[in-house]
Amino acid sequence: MEWTREYAEGRKLPWGCGIAYHDWLKHSVIILPIPINLIVRWLRELWFILGRPSKRDREIQALRGTSYYDGYKRGQIDGMKIAIRAIETQDLSELARLVKEAQQ
Repeated sequence: MEWTREYAEGRKLPWGCGIAYHDWLKHSVIILPIPINLIVRWLRELWFILGRPSKRDREIQALRGTSYYDGYKRGQIDGMKIAIRAIETQDLSELARLVKEAQQ
């Protein structure tokens, strides 16, 4: 007898079985006998709650994201300034060199 089954959407659940959790990657549900499915669901939810990063870790991650974004924007602005300066001075060889470097 199989304890765990994977069911696709639209199939009927067998009698005495209930959904333990959804497997979103496979677009299916995992079913188990009714009292066991609740225990598995609660343990899985507890595992996700305990495995979640703390508030301090989330704040540090948010700061990392903003500094990365700020650096990215500064790089974009610096690149635009170089391009505008090259166009204004009609020194397109420098612009062509920068484009080739960016493509590599």
